Amino acid sequence: MHLKPILDVEFSQEPISLVLPENESEWADVVRWVTYATIQAEEFGITSENIDQIIAENTDTDTKNDASPAIRRFLGLQDELGKALGIRNDFVVQIIKQVGNYGEIYDRHFSNLERDLNLLWTDDGLMYSPPFSGVTQDIQLINNDQHNLLAKIQQRGVLKFGIPESSTFPGFVEKNNDGTYQGFDIDLGRAIAVAVFGDASKIEFVSQQFNDGFANTANGKVDVSAGAYTQNLMRDAKLGVDYSPIYLYTEQGLLTRLDSGITALPLLNGRTIGVVAGTTALQNLEDALKVFDVKINPVIYSSSSEMYAAYDSKQVDGALGNTGVPVYFAFLGANPDKKDHVLSLGDNMWGFEDLPNGGDLDFNDIVVHAKFSVIG
Repeated sequence: MHLKPILDVEFSQEPISLVLPENESEWADVVRWVTYATIQAEEFGITSENIDQIIAENTDTDTKNDASPAIRRFLGLQDELGKALGIRNDFVVQIIKQVGNYGEIYDRHFSNLERDLNLLWTDDGLMYSPPFSGVTQDIQLINNDQHNLLAKIQQRGVLKFGIPESSTFPGFVEKNNDGTYQGFDIDLGRAIAVAVFGDASKIEFVSQQFNDGFANTANGKVDVSAGAYTQNLMRDAKLGVDYSPIYLYTEQGLLTRLDSGITALPLLNGRTIGVVAGTTALQNLEDALKVFDVKINPVIYSSSSEMYAAYDSKQVDGALGNTGVPVYFAFLGANPDKKDHVLSLGDNMWGFEDLPNGGDLDFNDIVVHAKFSVIG
């Protein structure tokens, strides 16, 4: 048989997924996180060949050779992520032992094909797993098993869209002077309203604290909640909610003052750090600090605006949040809060304000001094 060559042309994108029954959230959680487990295992460098060695090192009496808390949590050696899903706590270990990580599976069946977009995100591909982390929360959930939410929304005639209480979340949610809203999350909400009603205005923005978004969504007070919610296993399995596809990848960072003396993670020892209640930031920072044997004094706030106000008044030494936003520019009109954040101090020196609404307007949070010379 004569085989004709395949044209070297890409004319479509074909995202491949498993097919699941509708309205079976618990089962979907299990299938979703089993798939993520193979990807996360490859990112951690855990294979079917080294898994026994890693477990042995983490279960002996020498704690100095233990893996990071993130890896121990992933393998079920601490916390109870498997129990949260309703399955065995060592489900990840068994997957890796009996099947392998994502790379092993791919090479086993597609060894002659370049991975291309199927590489890990760390290798410029698209394969990424949400965090195997999270803490449980004591919330009361109603029974939504027979709840046809789409029909209820259509009958109501408006989409109830939960947003952060402060209504000031630069880039995501911002309230304009005329009472209207703008931001990435706002546009996504309007897009959902268009899909359901054909009208972007058929949306009611419901103000809520970050930590209340889970219960409000699960119990029907809002139809969708937005506010830079990180997807992780514990939230997905235990809080009565599901997640949309990931629409933005960002990171978490620590905001500190220039005069704080904090220039590296070990210098956080004993410092007071602000964090918003219900976020993943504290667990992530404590994981990162464990390797340095450093402990902080966390101060929990109900909203990001409350936390940043405390930071601005120097009640805390640092504030935890997502990096990537907010971003401020020298051109006032480009800033989400319409405030100046850059000031010329003369002699090729500029001062920066790093807080929403211009902070304390002393423009000394960051000072940049540029020296120019002619190279001939």
